[in-house]
Amino acid sequence: MKKILIIIVSVLLITGCTNNETSNNSKVNTNENIIKEQVIGNVNINNISLTYKEGTSNFKMTITNIADQNININNFKVTFKSKSGSIITVLNGFSLDNIEPNTSLEIVLDSDIDLSKAYSVEYEIN
Repeated sequence: MKKILIIIVSVLLITGCTNNETSNNSKVNTNENIIKEQVIGNVNINNISLTYKEGTSNFKMTITNIADQNININNFKVTFKSKSGSIITVLNGFSLDNIEPNTSLEIVLDSDIDLSKAYSVEYEIN
C-alpha cells in the first residue's frame, strides 16, 4: 500500500510542477478594433495580434506596400486607446526605406504596459 501511495504522490509532484505560464499567464486581445485590417495611405496593415505575457505586450502586424512604386516610411506610430478614448500609450516604430510594391514586412513592437484590454488602435504613417 505504501508503494502505491508513494507512486501517486510522485506523479502528483511531477505533474504539479510543470510550467503552465504559456497558457495561464498569457492574455490575448481579440478586440475587433485592435485586430481589424486597415489601409493607411499606401500601406495595408493586417495579420495583427496583441498578446501580453510575463510583463510585456507584444504587438505584431504585417505591413504591405500597396502602391505602384517604392515607398519610404519615415514615421510609424501606433496609438492604443481605452474604451473611453483616452490614450493608454503610443509605440513608435522605425523608418523603413525603399519598400517595393507588393512587399510585405512583419513589424513587432513591444511595451511593458499591459495592452490586453486596449479597446482601439490608431496608426500614423508618413
